[in-house]
Amino acid sequence: MAFIEAVCFDLDGTLCFRDDELFHEAVFDRVDIDPFFGPQAVNAVDPADLPPAESITEFWEYIYRAAATTAGGDPAHAPQLAEATVSVLETEPPVRFRTGAQEALRVARERGPIGLITQGSVEMQTAKLEVLGLTDTFDATVFCGSATTIPGKPSPEPFERALEVLGTRPAETVYVGNDLQKDVGGACAASWQSVWVPEPGVETPAEPQPEPTAQLASMADLPAVLA
Repeated sequence: MAFIEAVCFDLDGTLCFRDDELFHEAVFDRVDIDPFFGPQAVNAVDPADLPPAESITEFWEYIYRAAATTAGGDPAHAPQLAEATVSVLETEPPVRFRTGAQEALRVARERGPIGLITQGSVEMQTAKLEVLGLTDTFDATVFCGSATTIPGKPSPEPFERALEVLGTRPAETVYVGNDLQKDVGGACAASWQSVWVPEPGVETPAEPQPEPTAQLASMADLPAVLA
């Protein structure tokens, strides 16, 4: 890779994972209903098959209606579950560090400024940062997407906002993310370098497009790239 002056990270799937079992349990505890489908049923729902949602609560309601219907349960519980989901996400999200992420952050922090560009509402993403102990870690933090006033990735705007704070040049700034289209695509659109770290188990193309500057199998490999 070329010279790197600053390193920015994605959050979900890159620095942390959501514990689906704990998340599912917390949601059903909030509504005092015995779980009648598991997190696998929720993850099996393809958002592309759902109607357009006007809010994050409505999005989750559609998810739960689909999961309940598939599992043979009562979809009438979907609104309650959706409200409980948003509450859990904003107050006690069950997230954990991805393997190697903490060391990657430490190494990046020691070598220069670091930033965070994350898609999601300020409330939900800040709650995750609090759980992970990262609220004061980044020199620049940009929240983007439909729940904010900044377009979501792969728009170059979130990256441009980060540069305004970091004061670095695009070609000497690298973005680390797990999503090829949103993370690598956004970095490419902003003329940044990019490191693609797909989530474990994700099938990767032989010639990914857009093409990342580097592709790693694990966050534990990032310190060597930054050295």
